[in-house]
Amino acid sequence: EGSCGYLSQQWEVLTGRDVSDDHGHGWMRAVHPDDCDSFRNYWLSVRLEGRNFATECRLCHVDGKEINAYIQAVRLPDDANLDDTIRWVGTITDLTQVTAANRELALVEARQRQVLRALPSLVSVLRPTDDEDFVAPVWLSSSNNAFGYKLEDELPSNHWWPEHVHPDDLEQVMAKF
Repeated sequence: EGSCGYLSQQWEVLTGRDVSDDHGHGWMRAVHPDDCDSFRNYWLSVRLEGRNFATECRLCHVDGKEINAYIQAVRLPDDANLDDTIRWVGTITDLTQVTAANRELALVEARQRQVLRALPSLVSVLRPTDDEDFVAPVWLSSSNNAFGYKLEDELPSNHWWPEHVHPDDLEQVMAKF
């Protein structure tokens, strides 16, 4: 039913809430109000279908800060249950720093794309592939018709450079790749 029989001391560290107050269904008070209904509905569907539980949601620390959490629970085998009560064991992973880092990275990448798209030039980031002879370009260039080519009309391939670099410069350019 979602009633909690045990919480470790890490619960207090993570949420600032007293473990003894959150036994039973009290732990649900830590789930962010905006996530509570979807969290509860997902939990009910998992229980009815007999699946493992895994979801991300926000928890609320008693000081008001939000904690991004990954919550998992697995049903214990029937023979591990001492009575007819179905028991689960679960973990909570604090994703707050990971979420913040991902947000910051997305902002940096968006700013980089904005700057690169404003340049009247062709810019690419090269990433290695499994093929030793090829480096896959990730195109970040301007949508401003760089060098007379519209990249929306022509998706670059591993043959793009040899086809678009002046023959006198081709050997030197390809040697750099």
